[in-house]
Amino acid sequence: MTGIANLHVARAPLQPGEHFAARPRPLLVPDEASVGHAVQLPWSAKRPLLISGRAARGGSSERIALLDALGAPCLDTGESKGLVPESHPSVVAAMRAAVMGEADLVVAIGRRLDFQLGCGSPAVFGASAFGFNAMEDRHRRPPSRAPAGRGRQQRPADRGARPVDHQPPGDWPGPDLQPPAAWDVAEQRWRARPARLRRARPGHPGAALPLPIGRNALIAWLFPAPAGRASGQDPTSTTAMTAHTALNLLPYGGTSPELTGPPRHAAAGHALVGRITLGRDAWLGAGVVIRADGHYVRGGDDLHMGRGSTVHIAHDVYPALIGDHVTVGANAVVHACTVHDDCVIEEDCVILDGAAVEAGSVIEAGAVVFARSQLPGGWLYAGRPAKPVRELQPGELADWRAMLRARNEAAADDWDGSDVTAVLAPSAFIGNTALLRGRIRAAERSSIWYGCRLDAAEGEIVIGARSNVQDNSVLAPRRGAIRIGVDTTVGHNVALAECTIGDRCLIGIGSRVAPGTIVEDDVFLAAGATTAPGQVLASGFLWGGQPARELTVLDKRKKALVLETIITYCDYADELKLAQANAAAARAA
Repeated sequence: MTGIANLHVARAPLQPGEHFAARPRPLLVPDEASVGHAVQLPWSAKRPLLISGRAARGGSSERIALLDALGAPCLDTGESKGLVPESHPSVVAAMRAAVMGEADLVVAIGRRLDFQLGCGSPAVFGASAFGFNAMEDRHRRPPSRAPAGRGRQQRPADRGARPVDHQPPGDWPGPDLQPPAAWDVAEQRWRARPARLRRARPGHPGAALPLPIGRNALIAWLFPAPAGRASGQDPTSTTAMTAHTALNLLPYGGTSPELTGPPRHAAAGHALVGRITLGRDAWLGAGVVIRADGHYVRGGDDLHMGRGSTVHIAHDVYPALIGDHVTVGANAVVHACTVHDDCVIEEDCVILDGAAVEAGSVIEAGAVVFARSQLPGGWLYAGRPAKPVRELQPGELADWRAMLRARNEAAADDWDGSDVTAVLAPSAFIGNTALLRGRIRAAERSSIWYGCRLDAAEGEIVIGARSNVQDNSVLAPRRGAIRIGVDTTVGHNVALAECTIGDRCLIGIGSRVAPGTIVEDDVFLAAGATTAPGQVLASGFLWGGQPARELTVLDKRKKALVLETIITYCDYADELKLAQANAAAARAA
């Protein structure tokens, strides 16, 4: 993200005089993505620093509450002196440049970080001396240029000349600093942050795009919103806006998704639902769905998910657990399983309920990991079911990861194309990222879930009562119709061409149903199965394979599972229909 967007508030407006005429000040409002990202930054930073200006006056109690919640040190400018009592443990009274140099996020409340910040030599953020003047930076020695490329910075007590990772711009060198006594204030605050961050996370009514500078530093501008723009709340209140305004986050059962830090990328069409805990630096491609309604989902840091990929749970049976640095390819499904650190799951893979993929594994494109399988780490797996191909060589895992992430990031970010020609029963549920086009009829209590693409521009799609089409499935009849009976489930990431599916069927996750296929009543098609064009799947059987073949008679347990899924999805839909309505009303307000 580049550039700067500011939400301005009037401070000492210019009075008309002999040479100036009064004029309205422009109001530049950042987009929702900028606001949501900036609001999350203080919570994901390890060493945040707050600086306030004149426009922060009147919000002293809110600012103290924010400092206490963040566990951050603060610097007052001359304009904001006294907003935080000098006795407060956050106040840094001297050697401000040293604290600025170690902060990984500098947040200015009520003013810009500009040349008017104070008088003296330029302030230093991270490894770069920027053209912002620091207050009370009087103990700085004459500047000396420090060598580039000396690695991670040390805290002031351990260093002489300040090492930098690259040459600072222009003639601004990294300064030679001595350890100040005031440094302990900032260091103690930062060390205490983990305990403090267990508290609830407030938002802020105005924010701006972060600007990366120097080594790892970020500068963000946060301003009080203009009066009346935060639903009538106090514009300086730190709780006037909830975080994640740019993300499609929906609660389920009273629990909303929790993100440790803002996603590094969140493309259009994504949906995060329910009991999700997600780590830092997630990368979410267009149409990504993580849904934690009937159980919880836990995702680690640096989760990278390609376009149209899905994570879901097994209702009241299995959660979905994903470790750090996991990469998931486009159209893959991670369902009610455990994926350990550093795994690579390529395009169109399916990992089923109760499976465990150990650390450093690669699942090749199109593979299906069967339910309750245990895959040892460090191997390449392929096939349906996924079987070990060979052990990975040193350095090979990083290559697989890099190639898949490059493909994910090269995919299109667009997610649009819906029209209004669908005929939907009033009780039908449509996920707010589903795309519907053409002649579509959905009966009472049917549901079309997040990320689904139903394209009936050249045909017709008919969905029977109480049937559900689950996340990221694609229904695209070309020369006829797709007809789905009553009480039928079409699983996640299924592809249907023109076909007929009877009543009380279950089409398994990641299946492909070819043109002209007829699926009779009471059929269970296994995950990852494909049908041949014109194939007939006889009633009363479990079918699976490529192409699908009869595997066994459908027993009472599987028939009961089909009907239990219908009841569960009707309940999910009722809850999320209300959640979507509330979210839409909040956005409109």
